[in-house]
Amino acid sequence: MLKCPFCRAEVPDDSHFCDQCGKVFKFCPECGKPKMGTTCAACGVELITADAHFGGTVPCGATALCGEGLTLTLKEGDFGRRGGIWPEFVNFPYISGNHGHIGSQGDSWTISDLGSTNGTRINGKKLQENKPVMLHIGDTVEIATSKFTVK
Repeated sequence: MLKCPFCRAEVPDDSHFCDQCGKVFKFCPECGKPKMGTTCAACGVELITADAHFGGTVPCGATALCGEGLTLTLKEGDFGRRGGIWPEFVNFPYISGNHGHIGSQGDSWTISDLGSTNGTRINGKKLQENKPVMLHIGDTVEIATSKFTVK
């Protein structure tokens, strides 16, 4: 359960607004909690809409990363400049040889960084090494200097 930052009522975790006071939620992409205002008082990060926070639709609808002139089909396995599930990365100099991993949890997809030199980010937040993060439709995924959108 979430606490409404406006009236402190408890609401379900997937709420876009408070069913008690009617206020629309904005979320901190770092903390993942609903907040008031335009930036998170704890992190200083700009708040995002509930739709952006929840990815617009259920995560299992995600099928690809699109960007850099490519459509990369989501499938389980490692990726990087040395090959793996996306051999297209062979000519991307800032992507590490063994950069990251796409995994699945139930009907959802995850991405993790495998200790790459230039990192992996979801919506601007750098991933910790070997800590899978759920992908949602609409997320921006940065693999080193290359940007993709989850579709």
